[in-house]
Amino acid sequence: MTLNSGNTRAEQLDLELFPQVTEKSLQDRIKKMRERRNPKEVEALIIELCRLKPRSSSELESLLSRNRKYLLDRYLKPLIDKGLLEYTNPQNPKDPTQAYRSTQSDFDSK
Repeated sequence: MTLNSGNTRAEQLDLELFPQVTEKSLQDRIKKMRERRNPKEVEALIIELCRLKPRSSSELESLLSRNRKYLLDRYLKPLIDKGLLEYTNPQNPKDPTQAYRSTQSDFDSK
C-alpha cells in the first residue's frame, strides 16, 4: 500500500474492522459518497461510522473522499453541537489525535 502526501484513499483503508453484518452495506454507502450526496445521507453515514468505533477527521476524510476542513465545518462540528457526536478528548477539542464517537448506541439506531 502506497500513501501519497500523507493522505490515504478509501479503498486503502481496512474495512475488515467493521462487523460482517454491516461491512458490505457500509462499503456500498462509502463508494456512493464519491458522488454529490444529500447532506442528511452524509450525516447519517458519519454517525454510523463513528458508532462502530471512534474516527479521526483524517480517517473520515479518507473514507468519505471529502476535504477534512469541509467535513469539520459542515458536518463534525454541527453534529457535536446537536449532541449526535462527541469528542473522545473533550478537554482539548484541538488535540491532533482527536477522534469523534457517536452518542447513539446500537440500540438507539434500531
